[in-house]
Amino acid sequence: MTDTLTLTMRTGGRPVLVLGAAPEAERWLDALALSTTLFRGWGAAATVPGVAPAARPDSEAALHGMVANSAMVVILDEHASDAAAVLNAAAVANVPTWVPGRPAAGTAEPALPAGGAPGSPAASATAPAETTLPTQEIPATGFVSLVGAGPGAPDLLTLRGLRTLQKADVVIHDRLVAASLLEQVPAAAERIFVGKRRSNHAVPQEQINQLLLDRAREGKHVVRLKGGDPFIFGRGGEEIEHLMEAGVPFRVVPGVTAASGCAAYAGIPLTHRDYAQSCVFATGHRREGALDLDFQGLVRAGRTLVFYMGLHSLQDLCDGLIGHGMRADMPTALVQQGTTVAQRVITAPLNGLPEAVAQSGIRAPTLLIIGEVVALRDRLAWFEGTGESMAWAENPDR
Repeated sequence: MTDTLTLTMRTGGRPVLVLGAAPEAERWLDALALSTTLFRGWGAAATVPGVAPAARPDSEAALHGMVANSAMVVILDEHASDAAAVLNAAAVANVPTWVPGRPAAGTAEPALPAGGAPGSPAASATAPAETTLPTQEIPATGFVSLVGAGPGAPDLLTLRGLRTLQKADVVIHDRLVAASLLEQVPAAAERIFVGKRRSNHAVPQEQINQLLLDRAREGKHVVRLKGGDPFIFGRGGEEIEHLMEAGVPFRVVPGVTAASGCAAYAGIPLTHRDYAQSCVFATGHRREGALDLDFQGLVRAGRTLVFYMGLHSLQDLCDGLIGHGMRADMPTALVQQGTTVAQRVITAPLNGLPEAVAQSGIRAPTLLIIGEVVALRDRLAWFEGTGESMAWAENPDR
């Protein structure tokens, strides 16, 4: 029999009151943090990253009032001067209290790995690897995090991606990364731009690989920030192969790939019980001047095709599919700078898409979607951008 009960607590916009500080404070608070969570505290607590400074109550009544108006109280240091008074006030007001260093001293505890709060010896022995990799534990030889930045809109970055960026010593980033994401990087972190365009690589891939090694070997946490998902036409596999061969530790933080993000924002489900039971991602990028695609294998009933980097080979893609049996009036859509305010969507039958795109003046980065599901856009479209190009995406080829 247990004396605990697992519940979900709604903060209702109320802040979480934090008292004291501790070496693991930031990680402990991460266990509670949501995008809307406000932490506040005074004294040592105000030095903890993410805790907003608050004036110390000047009377017992004021202290009780502050505690009563809090969603929860977190005591990071039981020896803090006001700890006993705050715990007493919380008990009177029935406000949940969490004492990470000694959970039994509080009345609540977030759902954590067996063993206790993140960073405690017991938790480190039982928690999954990803919960025990704070920046300070990066090996002396350095560490690389390969992070997917998502399809364009900054707020589509994953929560883990954001937290990884916030702990970076060095960020090596591509061009198709929103500038506002770089604002999440610590001010002291080094930022290295290695953006690419079609046939114009600002920094050759071999040099990028070497940069990752060099900075990691300086003992730094290096974040390789790539648009979309690093393992989907992002050369992420090549980069970690290089790290593996050099013995440099790394981890991969997946991102929302362009196919998923752009299709969703265009109102085009990539699969649908009535129209498409499979979906294929392919690249329209030419290799040595020619498309290296199995058109015969691509053309199948009940299948959606998604082409990355296909704007400059659009005519050949359409001709190749029609030449291998796809019907000429198959619905298609070309999405420009999807998920951003610059999004535009051009729809046309397969045989008319190249002309429609040529007349539209649409620009890369683009994503091409072909299949019966595209016709659903007429009913499911929910997001429309302005069509104005994003500064970070000027004239790229994606």
